[in-house]
Amino acid sequence: MHTIRHCRGSPTCTTGVNYRPDPVSGDDEYLFGIASYGKWGTPSVVAYNICIDTDGDGKFDKTVFNTDTGSVGPLFGFAPNPSNGYFTAVLNLPLVFIDSVLNLVGAAAADTGVLDNNVMILGAHLSSLGLAAPTKITYGIAVCPGFEPLCTGFVPGAQCTGGDAFASFGPYTYDPAHPGVDGQGKVLLEDLDGSALQVAYDTQNLGANASLGLLLLHHHNTTDKTAETVVLDDLFANGFGGD
Repeated sequence: MHTIRHCRGSPTCTTGVNYRPDPVSGDDEYLFGIASYGKWGTPSVVAYNICIDTDGDGKFDKTVFNTDTGSVGPLFGFAPNPSNGYFTAVLNLPLVFIDSVLNLVGAAAADTGVLDNNVMILGAHLSSLGLAAPTKITYGIAVCPGFEPLCTGFVPGAQCTGGDAFASFGPYTYDPAHPGVDGQGKVLLEDLDGSALQVAYDTQNLGANASLGLLLLHHHNTTDKTAETVVLDDLFANGFGGD
């Protein structure tokens, strides 16, 4: 579950963000959902750079990106060798943290459709972002070639773009203390016919975050039905039904 925006200038590109508390470890997690136009055979084809301004100074100082154990090698001087170990990493200068597996759980736990798909979820923990507590963020998104998973560079800047970026979008804002949609930690659910999903939402917060509504990613649907936009407004604020 993610509050969403359409990538500026591209109605077929959709992105979203949400926040998942971890009451056990306290290392909470920002979650970023991506829905692209058309399928990739492997996520190594493209790398999404999510540039984040965590301190409100107008510069993106952290970068969350998807990559694999082979493509990340050139960042450290090794030859590129794409592999099937897909994960989310965080650039927090001067370090790069391997944060979580792509789509949050490994293949042994669940089939999240990592291959031959057009949707993905990237998770970034507070510790990887260098944050002690959840904070309002500004973020942008750049689409990089998979062989250059950090095409936006290693220096903080006001733009989330790079010379080799295919496209860039943003900036957007997200405040986990005032979410437009509160999934209450329910992130990965069985997508069963006839099942119901209940979420709390706040139309004022949706407006403040410039969100369009709720983004549902259906990882096992056909390409034209993997990303579902649910518009939320005051009409249903008190539930569904009537006389």
